[in-house]
Amino acid sequence: LNGKTYALQASGDFNGDGKKDLILRHTGNGRAVIALMNGSSVISQGTISTVPKTYVAVAAGDFNKDGYEDILWRNSAGVMFISYMSGSSEIARSGNLNISAAIKLQGVADYDGDGIDDLLLRAPNGYIYTLLMTTEGAYWLAIAIAPNNYQIVGIGDYTGDSQNDVLFRNTKTTLLTLLTSPTTVSSQLMNSTGGLASNQVIQKSGDFDGDGKADLLLRHSTKGTLIKASLEPSNGNIIIGYSGVLGTVPVSFAAQ
Repeated sequence: LNGKTYALQASGDFNGDGKKDLILRHTGNGRAVIALMNGSSVISQGTISTVPKTYVAVAAGDFNKDGYEDILWRNSAGVMFISYMSGSSEIARSGNLNISAAIKLQGVADYDGDGIDDLLLRAPNGYIYTLLMTTEGAYWLAIAIAPNNYQIVGIGDYTGDSQNDVLFRNTKTTLLTLLTSPTTVSSQLMNSTGGLASNQVIQKSGDFDGDGKADLLLRHSTKGTLIKASLEPSNGNIIIGYSGVLGTVPVSFAAQ
């Protein structure tokens, strides 16, 4: 694949081997190509036909509980549909889901523990929604309202309760706020007792130390130094713990 004519749109594990694969679109004709990867090597590839150029692959997730991640497409009008994948082949396609373009997709994760990934969305008025996906349809659930200065910066199981949480960062104070159990009206908000330094940029969430809880990978905005941060619940708040410097990555590189 020529990097000058194909652009990366998203990634996902489409063949269930535990390794991320790539979704690429031809910059001219819009041809959608799935490249199955083993490290940096393409082991096979396939084409998804008749995806209009106006649609972008915005996320990947397992939306039918078959162990293979699928592709979520969306156009500028907000219309979504899903390509159900098995390896590099599209085996089925959902109907259209019409959502206002003003409501932005924030992340994909399994929020209700049923083994099917769900959508986290945010409206301009600050309302946070989970769109719970099932084999029988999708269901809206309003879970919280947050001011616009609260940016969603991470999704993961930060508390170790096997439930995905939503992490916000207050752009005015740099404090962190954790929204736990984001599928119930009793969702709990926990604030950090201190904030991140303004030059610490959250690059990625993941369980980097194998303790069953999601951590944060932070990078200095100008120096590129990396450190790991963990979130520990304490008396209704969260305490931020830091590791030493993990290394340095030039700021011209972005974490994918």
